[in-house]
Amino acid sequence: GAVGAHALTSPSYAVRQRAGTLGHHHHDESTENPFEFELMLGAESRYVSEGRDNLPDSSGVLWGNMVGHAHALSGSIYAEILGIEGMGADYTEMGLTLGYERELGSVTGRAELSLLEFPGLGENELESALSADWKIDSQASLAAEWVWSGASEGWYAEASARYEVKVEDNFILMASLLTGFNGGYLPDESHGLTHIGLRLEATVGLSEHVKGVIHTTFVRPIEHADDPDLEDLIWAGGALVLT
Repeated sequence: GAVGAHALTSPSYAVRQRAGTLGHHHHDESTENPFEFELMLGAESRYVSEGRDNLPDSSGVLWGNMVGHAHALSGSIYAEILGIEGMGADYTEMGLTLGYERELGSVTGRAELSLLEFPGLGENELESALSADWKIDSQASLAAEWVWSGASEGWYAEASARYEVKVEDNFILMASLLTGFNGGYLPDESHGLTHIGLRLEATVGLSEHVKGVIHTTFVRPIEHADDPDLEDLIWAGGALVLT
């Protein structure tokens, strides 16, 4: 596959994918434990963000994500460490995020500040993000995120609609419709819709503190007059989640 046009020329490498891909955490406000910790280890057959293939030759990635939550200020404060390593390409990405999360009825809101490092390129980037999840009922939910990049001085927004089915207590299937909007975050591309997509996911509880997640995702990029030729993308991934 072709290199995403933004991947090596702009700051849009980040996995700010609350609405859609690599890591997604959610703090359980109902727990009596004042501290929570989650570790995720996974692999993706492609590294896709903003509906674009980020690495040459459709290289996959290995990734790890650690999140710690502490109850505070009527919600929770959390810190997140992310690491990504290319499997077929020389690529390393590291990220540190500090955030605040609060539940208000069926809506969960978050505010985050992230520092991203790219050792191989000698670059770093500061991003801020606002996101929200709305749980419509026990099966349907909506999610949205808005991200601002200090490097490109632009923003990017994603949204998704999800529907999940609990097959058994330890086996959940979920389908998500995804879309994104570029507001200058991808500086070499036109403003407007970037992609539409479909994600199918299965989560299996392996023990009290371990679950496995697998997915396959299809993305159709939205091309604008001045944009480079873009290909449809399909890829798969999986992760172990330890809590």
